[in-house]
Amino acid sequence: MKTRRTDKALLYRFLTEGITRGFSVITLPLLTYYLGVAGYGKFSIAQASVLALVPMVSLGIGFSLIRQIASLSGTDDIPKKVGNAFLIVSLPALALALIIWFAAPFISDLIGGAKAASVGIIHACACLVVVAVWQGVSHEALRARQRTATVSLLQVIEAVGLPAGIISLILVDALTAENAVWVVVIFKGMTAWAGLSFTLTGRQIWSRSTWSLSAVEVRPLLAVGLPFMIAGFGEWLMGLGDRLVIGAVIGATAAGIYVATQVLVSILSSWGAPFWWVLFPRLCAVADQDGYAAAHDQARAIATLFLKTAVGVAALLIIIGPEVMQVLLGGAAVVDRQFLAILILAVFINQMLTPWEYAIYMERRGAMLMRATLLWGGIAIALNFVLLPVLGLTGAALAAFVGRTGFAIQIYRAASRLGYGHELGPDRKSFIVVAMMVSSAFAVMMGAHLSVASAYGDGLVRDLFLGAVFMLAFSLAYVVAALKKV
Repeated sequence: MKTRRTDKALLYRFLTEGITRGFSVITLPLLTYYLGVAGYGKFSIAQASVLALVPMVSLGIGFSLIRQIASLSGTDDIPKKVGNAFLIVSLPALALALIIWFAAPFISDLIGGAKAASVGIIHACACLVVVAVWQGVSHEALRARQRTATVSLLQVIEAVGLPAGIISLILVDALTAENAVWVVVIFKGMTAWAGLSFTLTGRQIWSRSTWSLSAVEVRPLLAVGLPFMIAGFGEWLMGLGDRLVIGAVIGATAAGIYVATQVLVSILSSWGAPFWWVLFPRLCAVADQDGYAAAHDQARAIATLFLKTAVGVAALLIIIGPEVMQVLLGGAAVVDRQFLAILILAVFINQMLTPWEYAIYMERRGAMLMRATLLWGGIAIALNFVLLPVLGLTGAALAAFVGRTGFAIQIYRAASRLGYGHELGPDRKSFIVVAMMVSSAFAVMMGAHLSVASAYGDGLVRDLFLGAVFMLAFSLAYVVAALKKV
């Protein structure tokens, strides 16, 4: 496995995540300004409600497909595997979409106690289920083949297309939550078809052999995928289910603020995404070709690099986050720094856990993941009902933190029993180096705050200045550590 290839793939993924996250930040104020925070909350609740069922119809095929394709020495078997995966997920996805479409009035009443979702939004989300499932399979097939540049291009097209579509709707005075969902459907559908076209040649796409279901191909896909399907629903409980509870307990406006804050927090997830995107297919390939010790080394190298860089990103988000959110929401809401810090810590824990999750995927132990996600996802949802009335959105953040932390502990212990212990993560020396970098950066930042930051007044300008000082000090400490090879 060549280092140059890994570095190039990481570069593609970082550029992609930067562009897509940047355009999502552009889209957020457009939606909150023209739809209002409550309207944005309704838009988010509707999507989260319907997309809860996507993991159920995708049948966990994505990771199963990667596991099968990544270790292939040739490409002759790929069309058949991809075609089978598409057919397997299409049947339940289309059936579910039809059910959602005709049951839209009932679903609207069920999830929209405060008119959170119109029938039109539910109809759009029904189509979104299908294109999201198709897009997931096509992108995972490209990921398995390590076609990083291709997937990155498709994601950038979708990221640019969404705000472009929103702006087009604004210009013709047609922006509604329903039409915003249709824009998402259109661009996901386009990139799903493009992903399939890049995965298969034109001749393979139209070949009957590609699309004929084979029991020999279907059994291993389903055997590996079904437990991960249920685990995907548990992931939804931990990652998206709280939005429904927030909307039901304290209203769509609070849900809008929460989802908007998650857009900012997801910058940390986007920072980790390039590392983990390249890690899983390479773990599978390295383990099959060079042995599990080599796979452990690759996981440790990537996890260490993530740790040494992501801590600075997390600290920066905590420093400038509340003021940035006021700008993005047009001053319509105040985001508490404590609430933001708890959410960021929950995401950081979840990101650091990824190598051990992948180890369980690689060992095809879906039952382990299924039990953990359902248990801690259910606990997180239950805690929301208890904490939201008392603590508001800070209670939702605490519920997310408890769910993610408990999930991390259980998954780490399960992976350790399979032989994947601490060697998948950074070593003790790396944690010491990170602690030194963070402490030195905070010391410099506090010195700047006491000496000159008062000249910048309060609010965003001051926090941007302090954030810039922190990141500069952190970066210098990182360079010094790298030069000394610590």
